[in-house]
Amino acid sequence: MTICACWASRTTGEIIGVIGYETDANRVATIRHIAVHPDERGKGYGRGMVLHLLTAADPERIEAETDEEGVNFYRSIGFTVQSLGEKYPGIERFRCAYAVSLDEEEDD
Repeated sequence: MTICACWASRTTGEIIGVIGYETDANRVATIRHIAVHPDERGKGYGRGMVLHLLTAADPERIEAETDEEGVNFYRSIGFTVQSLGEKYPGIERFRCAYAVSLDEEEDD
């Protein structure tokens, strides 16, 4: 199942962020894209979208692939990060993974 969600500002109605992900039968959610408007970065919207994914999709694991620009975002919210090397000439890619713990599932 593929899901895309958008976040809008409560005051202006402008879209400030978007996340798209897929879930599979093994309860793995794969983030295909996540973006926050440059003026709104660092305010917790990206983290909020990932938290929404946890609630909406109820995955056992979340995975994403990103570049050097996005790797620190995933690392800062608890994902483990593994280099995939230069998947494309001159561009290092990273696999990011987050395993949902039993404690998190019980908190729901």
